[in-house]
Amino acid sequence: MRAKLALLFVALILVPILVLIENHDALIDLRDGLRSSSVPLGALETGKLGKSLRNHGLVRIEPNDDSRFPLAQQQGEDGETLLFKNKRKVGANMFTASADRGYELPSTQVIEAEDFEPGWPLISVVSDKENLYHPETGIFAMDQERGRDWERSAYVSYFENGELKFASGAGIRLHGGSVRHRIREKRIRLYFRNEYGAHAFTPGLLFGPETEPLRTIVVRKDDQAFATPLAFDISRRLGALAPDTKPVLFFINGKSLGKYYLTEHLSSKQWASHFGHEQFLFYRYKSGDQRPGEYGRLLNWARNLDSPLTMEAVGRVVDLDNLSRHLLSVVYCATNDWVQGVAVRDESKPGAKWFFINWDMDHSFVDFGAAWKQGKRPKWRQEAFELIFSHINFRDRPNPDRPINYGDIRRVIFTRLWKDSPEYRAYFLRLTMDLLNHRLTRTFLLSRLAYYQDVLEVEHREDREEFLLHRGEFLREELQKYFDAGEIHHVTVRSDEDVQFDIDGYPEAPGYEGEYFENQEITVSVAKGTASPLDHWSVNGQQHRDSLLTITIGQDMVIEPVFH
Repeated sequence: MRAKLALLFVALILVPILVLIENHDALIDLRDGLRSSSVPLGALETGKLGKSLRNHGLVRIEPNDDSRFPLAQQQGEDGETLLFKNKRKVGANMFTASADRGYELPSTQVIEAEDFEPGWPLISVVSDKENLYHPETGIFAMDQERGRDWERSAYVSYFENGELKFASGAGIRLHGGSVRHRIREKRIRLYFRNEYGAHAFTPGLLFGPETEPLRTIVVRKDDQAFATPLAFDISRRLGALAPDTKPVLFFINGKSLGKYYLTEHLSSKQWASHFGHEQFLFYRYKSGDQRPGEYGRLLNWARNLDSPLTMEAVGRVVDLDNLSRHLLSVVYCATNDWVQGVAVRDESKPGAKWFFINWDMDHSFVDFGAAWKQGKRPKWRQEAFELIFSHINFRDRPNPDRPINYGDIRRVIFTRLWKDSPEYRAYFLRLTMDLLNHRLTRTFLLSRLAYYQDVLEVEHREDREEFLLHRGEFLREELQKYFDAGEIHHVTVRSDEDVQFDIDGYPEAPGYEGEYFENQEITVSVAKGTASPLDHWSVNGQQHRDSLLTITIGQDMVIEPVFH
């Protein structure tokens, strides 16, 4: 009985107090805000619930009009105010319900059915005009400004085969170097962060799983139609490291800008996805990044002309296979603005070596030299190895007319090994010939051109076909010039039977044709799984009984297997 009386007494006292508190002006806004469909970013920025809602597109960002959650006086990081002591933030944007999974986002709604083209993905970006074009704060108007302060909020929708695959808020920045004033809308970056919605692009939509999570993408267009994607294709075929790309139709604020391509951003945060950890040194050329001390010490060591540089010594600190393929991609594609990219060293592995990543090869395949302009050479005969040699006269002293380029370790190492190491010259010569014979084949090159044929202008496609089909021939002449390679001999491996070969360690079919320098070797064997047993090889009519044929080239040859 006493307990019931006590509860009645508490109710009579507390209920009026709670009613007064509930209707107090200080709490009305908070009460109404909690009943609304929008909450501050901090409410869903962390935790499993917020992550799940963002990843499934059930929330989207909208501007905070200050009516329900006004900015307070206490400021937190990035100028956002603190709502609670646990740093839940009230900022310029809010999360609001979006049960339709992105179909109501402005970037989705501005796209019409007639905007799609068969086989073409489409990316749509919408941002307030003030964010883009305001004369003092717009990122396109203030095209030389950089950094997080010049990132603006936007919406992004991505479609494949006319179907919406991804939609979220994102940050938008201008992308590019010193030519920003000229390219502007041609190149932007999109940043995916918790505060905007999805913290990354949907895994598996754009590129391979090794790039995940994809938090920053670049939307860009080359002055020379799709030069960078084609050059990246060739670079990867050569075994160099280059980002993936994907052609898309690009719309901004509902306006079509034409055919662009997406690529991941060459940043340390993004490339941590490739490595699976963050224990690496990452130095971007031409970016203003602070040069790591280890890189500077390596550069000073390579510059020291007091003693010859050996392949063995360099190979202990630099991945020479990667460096050679990296530079060969520059030489083949005639990339005359190639001194960029990244030098990387994986600190998680004992004895890790420096290696290099290609970037921005838009100045490829087009001859900017005076000789071409004067009609004195076709485009495929433009500079090759001159692009990557440091300007040394190779007598251990600088040429006053062409000073040493000491700033790029790739040039210094390659030039000095070319000068000091017969072992490296033989290695690079063999590597180049193998890649020209087995990787940059006519079939591969024409297939890549066919892939881009819908996006290349007709004159570009014809020019590039001519360039690619003749560039290898010119490089062989250059190898003779700079590497004393000797005479070139033509070798054919053929068979009347449906048989596969291993030639120089590469899988090949009958009808293989390759070019070899005097005294180079070719190795040929029948691939495993061939039904008929091999009896012997016929080399220009002469029999060879070894199952693994190894021949030193001294003339043109026709090689055929003879089976029991």
